[in-house]
Amino acid sequence: MGPWQPPRSPGGRWAPGDDVDVPKICSARIPRLSTPLEPTIKRLLNKPLRYRALSTDAATALLQHKLCETTLSFQMAATAPRADSKARDALVDICVATIDDAERNLRQLNEAIHSHPELAFQEFGAVKTITTFLEGEGFKVQDHAYGLETSFIAEVGDGGPLVIICAEYDALPNIGHACGHNLIATSSIAAFLAVARVVRTEIKPGRVRLLGTPAEEGQGGKVKLIEAGAFKEEDIAAAIMAHPISPHQLDGGYNGLAGMDMIASYKFKVEFHGRPAHAGGQPWNGLNALDAAIATYNNVSMLRQQMRPDERVHCVIEDGGTVPNVITQYSRMNWYVRSPSMKRCEELLGKVEKCCEAGALSAGCDFNFIR
Repeated sequence: MGPWQPPRSPGGRWAPGDDVDVPKICSARIPRLSTPLEPTIKRLLNKPLRYRALSTDAATALLQHKLCETTLSFQMAATAPRADSKARDALVDICVATIDDAERNLRQLNEAIHSHPELAFQEFGAVKTITTFLEGEGFKVQDHAYGLETSFIAEVGDGGPLVIICAEYDALPNIGHACGHNLIATSSIAAFLAVARVVRTEIKPGRVRLLGTPAEEGQGGKVKLIEAGAFKEEDIAAAIMAHPISPHQLDGGYNGLAGMDMIASYKFKVEFHGRPAHAGGQPWNGLNALDAAIATYNNVSMLRQQMRPDERVHCVIEDGGTVPNVITQYSRMNWYVRSPSMKRCEELLGKVEKCCEAGALSAGCDFNFIR
């Protein structure tokens, strides 16, 4: 049997309240938004989402409440699958009140992370801000989780099913938090605070864990966590997080997506090594590594005609030389290759690698891949 795939509704989306079958956990319901959230939703629908801390109040509130209610759904489905809706709503009300009580501190946390963007595996300020906040809320925090310097764990509960809430907090080079990882961290922390309160008082046995997941932007932080065993425990019911999206990705009154199709991704760099020469005096003595990079780029551009509509290939030239009057001795490209399955991604990767090889051959340069 292949991997589990979520059932599809018309248009490939689900409305809040629709049932979704979840493997091995009976069923979980995509949570309906509780009455106290109605003002938040009205603000959300009446103003565009922006990936800036000071203009994302509604977006953050929606993410953290959604994530909190979804976590509760997994815990209740695993511990009390026959619980009635009134019991569940009562727990949701506790969660909502907990998040509302922490709103001011959560906003400050969000702004602190957003105002000091840090790159993959360098998120020392963000981790310090988050762990200090958690310790101030009475949680014991484990630093350097699974051998990663900027990962951490906070957990409550004893025995029973475990729900892991992942928190991202790294940023993009020279751009900052354009992907909204400050929102992801804040939403995950808010959901953890709320569900932790319920687990401590209402759900026994059961556990909820906040896991700091560094280096999402290109460095494979979660891959390292997987390899280190972060998700191997047999009693894990779910590992979840919520991600902000732009308004144009939603239509028909939806305020979130669940069970989206994801695509596989290969990332690599390629270096070209040529021979320098004076571009104005004796250019014939040179081998131009920038030509190899440009030829590679053009090769891939021609490849696009034979690519499937759901495949993606994109790159940047990270190093293209120094000054125009010197034939470029060294160049380097950074490539992302994406496809819906690993098999197809590997096939597409092979074609892109051939484009790199042809580019080097055409310019008379040597090349090597950096994985």
